[in-house]
Amino acid sequence: ALWHVAMLTSPQPVYNLSDRSDSNQGSINQVLEQIFGIQTTFAGNVASSAVKALGFKSAAEAINDKHMEAWGEMCKAAGIFNTPLTPYLDPELLAHNHLAVDGRLIESTGFQYATPVLTEQALRPQVVTYIEQKLFPPGPSGVAAID
Repeated sequence: ALWHVAMLTSPQPVYNLSDRSDSNQGSINQVLEQIFGIQTTFAGNVASSAVKALGFKSAAEAINDKHMEAWGEMCKAAGIFNTPLTPYLDPELLAHNHLAVDGRLIESTGFQYATPVLTEQALRPQVVTYIEQKLFPPGPSGVAAID
């Protein structure tokens, strides 16, 4: 996308890049469940109300305490000592900051998405690459190689 826009001859607006499948937490979690062999869940209204009552900062700290420790152990077990990837959750992400990105404008320039829809088949090779580069741990159940 960067190369495509750089080659345009006239000044252009800012282009948002987004998959064309209207991805949301649920659809992304389904893909992650398939890749990692895990089950994801949503907190629900009661837990969401508790987060609001505790405050987003306190909730994020509790979540990070749980996930950062496990992440560190998984990285250590995989021999990963430095990675730009992290499960750290910023408190602002818990505030209802709904965000939708419309990635259609760039298509009017002739750009075509190589991966228009987020699927397991589209994401798995990237995860495998990160594991091979020692940027991401394989996890307890591992990640199957690309067929």
